[in-house]
Amino acid sequence: MFFAGVFALYSRLSSLNNRLCSFHNGLNGFVSGLGGSLDSRLLGNFLHGLVGSFHSSLDSGLFGNFFYSLHSFIGSGLNGGLFSNFLDSVGGHGSNGSGSLGCLLCGGHSSLGSLFGAGLAGGLLGGLNNLSGGFGNRLIGRSLHGVNNLGSNFGSSLGSGVNVLVATHFGARSEKNVRESVHTSFLVCLIAGFLMLALGLIFARPLLELLNTRDDLIDGAELYLRIYFLGMPAAALYNYGNGVLNAIGDTKTPLIFLSTAGVLNVILDLVFVIGLGMSTDGVALASMLSQCVSAGLIVRSLMRSKEIYSLSLKEIRFHKDKAIHALSVGVPAGLQNAIFSVANLFIQAGVNSFSTVVVEGNSAAGNVDNLVYSVMNAFYIACSSFVGQNYGAGKSRRVLKSYLLTLCYSAVAAAVLGVLFLLFGHQFLSLFTSESDVIEAGLARIWVMCFSFPISATMDCTTAASRGLGKGLVPMIFVFLGSCVFRVAWIYTVFAHFHTIRSLYMLYPFSWVLTGAAEIAYFLYCYKKYVKPLDASHAAE
Repeated sequence: MFFAGVFALYSRLSSLNNRLCSFHNGLNGFVSGLGGSLDSRLLGNFLHGLVGSFHSSLDSGLFGNFFYSLHSFIGSGLNGGLFSNFLDSVGGHGSNGSGSLGCLLCGGHSSLGSLFGAGLAGGLLGGLNNLSGGFGNRLIGRSLHGVNNLGSNFGSSLGSGVNVLVATHFGARSEKNVRESVHTSFLVCLIAGFLMLALGLIFARPLLELLNTRDDLIDGAELYLRIYFLGMPAAALYNYGNGVLNAIGDTKTPLIFLSTAGVLNVILDLVFVIGLGMSTDGVALASMLSQCVSAGLIVRSLMRSKEIYSLSLKEIRFHKDKAIHALSVGVPAGLQNAIFSVANLFIQAGVNSFSTVVVEGNSAAGNVDNLVYSVMNAFYIACSSFVGQNYGAGKSRRVLKSYLLTLCYSAVAAAVLGVLFLLFGHQFLSLFTSESDVIEAGLARIWVMCFSFPISATMDCTTAASRGLGKGLVPMIFVFLGSCVFRVAWIYTVFAHFHTIRSLYMLYPFSWVLTGAAEIAYFLYCYKKYVKPLDASHAAE
C-alpha cells in the first residue's frame, strides 16, 4: 500500500511538472507584455496559462484537498487576523487600555495608506481561500461544504461575542472583569463545542438525507461529517482564543497558529489521501487533527501569558452576567449567518428557473462575492473590536470615529475591487469555465453586484458597530426582515412579474439600502442613549 501511494504521488508530481511548464510559458507571456500596455487580452493570456497549469490537477482532487485545507484553516479563521498591520498603524496593541485607535482617531490620517493596504491584503487572502474552498467541493461535495460552514460559522460567531465582551472590559481597564470574561468565555465556548459535536454525530445522517445526498455517496459523507464534527470542541476553543487576542489588539499570534495548522492540514491531506489512499475520511481526519493543533497552540499561549487576559485553569468559573453578554452577541450573529443561508436558498431557486448556462454563470460569478466580502469583513471585525474597546473606555467620540472610519474603508475597498472585477471580469470567470455563454451569464451578475458592494457596507459595518456596543438582537431582526423576508417577497412579486435575471439580482442593492438604513438608525439611537451619556459621567468624575 505504501509503495503504491509513493508511486501515485510520483505520478501526480510528474503531471504537476508538466502543468508548471505550461504555467511558466503563460507567465513569460505575461511578463514580456508588461513593457507594453496592460490590456485585458494580455491578462487573459496569463490567466489562461494559470488555468491550464492547474486544471487537471484540480480535477484529480489533489489540489482540491490542498485548497480546501487552506480554506478551512486560514480563510474562515482570518477573522481580522491579518489586521495586525492595521492595529500597529493605529496605536499598537492597546497596551494603554484606552482603545486601539490611538492617534489616528485623535485626528491623524497619515496611516490611511498602510491601513487600507493591510485590510485589503488580508481580506484578499481570506477571499482567495474562500474561493479555493470551492475547488475542494469537487471532492467532498457542496452539501458537505454547506454543513461544514454551518458548524464553523457558529463557532466564529461565538468568537465574536467573546471579542466584544473582552474588548469592552479591556477598554475600561477593568482587570477583574477582563479575567472573569476570559475564564467564563472559555467554559461557554467549550460547552458549545461539545454541543455541536453531539448534534453533528446525532444528525449527520438526517442532514444528508434532507439535502438529498446521492445513495452512492451518503455513507462516505456521513463518515466524513462524524469525523469532522469531532473537531468542533477544538474549533470552538480556537475561536475563543482568537476572540480574546483580537480584543486586546494581538492579531499576529492567532494568525501564526492558524497558518501552522493550515500547513499541517495540507501535509496530512497529502499523507492520508495520496500516501494512504484514503478519501473524504482522510480529508476530515486531517481537518480534525489540525483543528486540535491550532486550539492547543492558542490555549497554551493564553495560559503562558503574564497579561491580565491570561488563562488559568484554577480561575475557570461561570459568571452568569459575562456568559449572557457573550451569548447576546454571539448567538444573534450565528442566527444572522443562518438567515443569509435561508434567503440564498430562495434566490438559488430563482436562478434555477433559468437555463443551465445562467445557473453555471451565476455560480462562477458568485466567487467574486466571496473575494469582496472577505475583504470587507476584515474591516467589520476591526469595527467591533474598536467600538467595544472605546465604549468600555468611555471614549464616545472615538466610538463614532471607529465606526465611520471602518465604514469608509470597507466601502472604498468594495468600490476598488468592484472596478477591478468590472474591468477584468471576463478573465476572472475564465478561471472557472471556458464557455463564452457561461462567461457572459456570469458578467450579468458581476455588473449588478460590483456597483452594489459598497452599499452593503452600510448594513454589515453598522451591524458590527452595534455588536461592539453589545447590541446584537435588534440588528439581527433587521437583517432577518431586510435580507430574508424582503428578498423572498421580492422574488414572489417583482421577480415573478419580470422574470429576468437582472430583476432577480436587483434585490441585493434594494435589500441592502433598506436594511442599512434601519441599522444606521438603530446604531445612532444606541449611540445617543448609551454612549453620549458617558461624556457627562466622565466630566462629573
